[in-house]
Amino acid sequence: MPTFIDLSHDIRDGMVTYPGLPAPRLSSVLSREQSRGRYAQGVEFDIGSIEMCANTGTYLDTPFHRYADGHDLSGLALERCADLAAVVVHTSAPETASRTPRAVVLPKELLPRLQGAALVFHTGWDEHWGTADYFRTDHPFLDEATVQAAIQAGVALVGIDSLNIDSTVGGERPAHSLLLAAGIPIVEHLTNLAAVPALCARFTAVPVKVQGMGTFPVRAFATVPDRPAVCEVVIDCADVSLLAEVQLEAIVATIGKEAPEVVVIDSIQTAYTEALTSAPGSVAQVRECAAQLTRFAKQSGCTVVFIGHVTKEGAIAGPRVLEHIVDTVLYFEGDTHSSFRLIRAFKNSFGAVNEIGVFAMTEKGLKGVSNPSALFLSHHGQDVAGSCVLVTQEGTRPLLVEIQALVDEAHAPNPRRLSVGLDQN
Repeated sequence: MPTFIDLSHDIRDGMVTYPGLPAPRLSSVLSREQSRGRYAQGVEFDIGSIEMCANTGTYLDTPFHRYADGHDLSGLALERCADLAAVVVHTSAPETASRTPRAVVLPKELLPRLQGAALVFHTGWDEHWGTADYFRTDHPFLDEATVQAAIQAGVALVGIDSLNIDSTVGGERPAHSLLLAAGIPIVEHLTNLAAVPALCARFTAVPVKVQGMGTFPVRAFATVPDRPAVCEVVIDCADVSLLAEVQLEAIVATIGKEAPEVVVIDSIQTAYTEALTSAPGSVAQVRECAAQLTRFAKQSGCTVVFIGHVTKEGAIAGPRVLEHIVDTVLYFEGDTHSSFRLIRAFKNSFGAVNEIGVFAMTEKGLKGVSNPSALFLSHHGQDVAGSCVLVTQEGTRPLLVEIQALVDEAHAPNPRRLSVGLDQN
């Protein structure tokens, strides 16, 4: 069952959506009291009436809003506004002290995903909704270059949670002009976009079918599948680049060109250098590849992480040459029957070893556990036989751990002892 996320503002009597436009007025054509005389006893209705500007609340613009020969609401194709693949750009541009207008940036990595999709910009401006700050002219907007790129990428709809998709400084409206000329509807004054993953969601914003009008409020919403986390990581890490390469020289050349902050080599045993004739994974290859990448890291200031193969016992496979070269050795540990994982430091040139980090594997990935002791206690309301709590220390972190013992009658001549989570010996 997907999750539904409401992306529309409530429309209330007297609210102002845009400065200078009239507020909606709500009334009743037939009140409940009046209806009681028309129907059987106990039957009553309320027939409401609303007088409002089309640009009220969260609304959609069609080409007729900007162009006299453009199609109106009745000509809006449902495939342009219903059940569209959503690409949500979660921007984090801070508000400037000078309160100058801020153009929103569209990451170029997203352009291949926009064909037939709803491109929605989450700027956070909706937090000002209902206040005078919402009408400030420094609200986020889309500049002409961003709009042109979206149009060329084949976007089906564009939405934003700001006051206007255009800058309201001056009378130019390039975003409205270009998008509506291309037949691309615009949805403005969205809200709750922070709850929508960057990818994997579906977007819908359907207005009523009115002839002769170009704009009308919508009930916009997003549907998110039960497990969006796998897709969500792709866009939340929009600055991540992948390189399918095992030759060291090609890897180093790409790193030098892209100048990333962090590089992850997965795995170092598969990398090889042309300078050696031995096979990948050999001691010489691992030592030389690790040494060159370590040298590059220290010269450039880039953080390089090696992922190494491990044995069945959990130790790094092969000779310990790799551990001698690097600055820090971290082991990722966990019971196959538990959702919790530990990161343990066995070597650290810049700090103490034997420190651990505790993480919980959730549907959205690994999450840090701030109070690990709470994981190992069952919180009995009273004393329970076969259970005791002890204090142990991992690095500088004290942990409260509960040990439970269960004894049962043995039907075999030699009783067995079993342990879960502890070394039996």
